[in-house]
Amino acid sequence: MMKILYWIQKNSYSHKENLQLNQETEAMKEELLYFKANGGGALVENTTTRISRDVQTLKTLAEETGVHIISGAGFYVNATHSSETRAMSVEQLTDVLMNEILHGADGTSIECGIIGEIGCSWPLTESERKVFQATAHAQAQLGCPVIIHPGRHSKAPFQIIRILQEAGADISKTVMSHLDK
Repeated sequence: MMKILYWIQKNSYSHKENLQLNQETEAMKEELLYFKANGGGALVENTTTRISRDVQTLKTLAEETGVHIISGAGFYVNATHSSETRAMSVEQLTDVLMNEILHGADGTSIECGIIGEIGCSWPLTESERKVFQATAHAQAQLGCPVIIHPGRHSKAPFQIIRILQEAGADISKTVMSHLDK
């Protein structure tokens, strides 16, 4: 048993059950209630489109627990981009981001409150570059924060910041995650 537990801990993304947390709403509710009982009041859940974002479940959990849950708008790494996403212009991608924040995500009226987590590969693909430019345009218009998941290369965060700055983003409202890699 310990051998299996060790493997799961070391290979968490290779164990299918670890990738289906959206089926664990009761466990999520318990964790949120524990979080609230210990002084927590809000959290950011930055799963984006096409990687099992479920804004309706997040809304239900927020209502049932009293914890504010802020959902992320946007697109993750190129491997999760649909052919439609890859074909979109920067302007079209900007519109998608703006609509998810101003009008609702995933066919609901539930509005996202942050852009991200915007993910990228190394090197950046053309689709990811367009998503970063759209992120900057939407953020400049809305003033909302952005969360970035850089590619696995030491130059990736700097490249992303340059693209965001050139496209008009407010870098003071940008979080660069996973810099420990």
